[in-house]
Amino acid sequence: MEHDSAGHSGKRSNIQEIALKCGIHPSTVSSVLTGKTKQRRISAQLAEQVLRTAAELDYSPNLLMHSIRSGRTNNVAFYNGLREHRRSDVYIDTLKVAIERSAGTLGYDVTVSCDFNRSVPDTYKNLNGGRSDGLVLFKPHLEDPLLDLLRKSRMPVLLINTVDDKEILSSISEDIVMGVRLVADSLIRCGHRRVAIVAASHYVVDSIVRVNLLRNFMAEYGVTIPDEWVIHNDERSIASLLNGPAPPTAVFCWHDQLAYAVLDTCETLGIDVPTQLSVIGYDGLKWPSKSDKYLTTIEVDLDELGETAVKTLDAMISGNVELPVVRRLPVKFVPGATLSTIN
Repeated sequence: MEHDSAGHSGKRSNIQEIALKCGIHPSTVSSVLTGKTKQRRISAQLAEQVLRTAAELDYSPNLLMHSIRSGRTNNVAFYNGLREHRRSDVYIDTLKVAIERSAGTLGYDVTVSCDFNRSVPDTYKNLNGGRSDGLVLFKPHLEDPLLDLLRKSRMPVLLINTVDDKEILSSISEDIVMGVRLVADSLIRCGHRRVAIVAASHYVVDSIVRVNLLRNFMAEYGVTIPDEWVIHNDERSIASLLNGPAPPTAVFCWHDQLAYAVLDTCETLGIDVPTQLSVIGYDGLKWPSKSDKYLTTIEVDLDELGETAVKTLDAMISGNVELPVVRRLPVKFVPGATLSTIN
């Protein structure tokens, strides 16, 4: 059985095919498809024939060529500067949905670049290759050589939760200082003077920053957090921490996923939260856990973070904002069921 259309051969139909089938010049087809029939004095009958033939051949305009002519793709790129894929990552999944929703509202599609095996130069070429009007780059390390290349690019680039130390690239981030200050204030307000910290088990910038900030803020209240009370989440460490003569009454976890894991560990060890140990997290996200308790935490509004990022990038693309843009969004303390007041 023969078909007039291109079918699923993988080859796009083009203006030349339509012109050949209609017996006219390709420029006439182009005029019809771009709505210039009156200017070219093309008859309604011929225009109808061209449109019908285009539909039969399943013709769609080449958006790449259109973007080259117009200088706009109506597409923005998203790249995870941590270069990782984690299953059921509540944080990054929530943020990406917020970015997609906001981008769609502003008339953009979002391309997620997710090949983390490319070299830095190839990654830069992929991101800066003209397929997108701008780039949202999540959490790159300041030592990342990709940033040096992006600083020299003419493509609008917006960092999320990383502030460019060279003050060239724009950024939107949570107010981490405000967030950890709220942790310290809430602990002191509830009477906690013996506080431990559950930090990352490997080098993570956010973990280091939050740990150092909390130790400094608690020191302002005259509370010292000893090095041996900065631990990782495992049953032995937590059990050992609580078996001392004057154990901590509260523990701060540098992010919520870890905090919910600590709740699970406490449940396994028979430690009652918050009676025996109060737990505070950071991010404001509910992660899968055996515990039915909602965490006391610092909420980062990821919907606002994603929406603000896209709106800012759109203003950068349109040239409607002075560069670089540097904004820090407020966070808030969310009381849950894991922080108690002690005498």
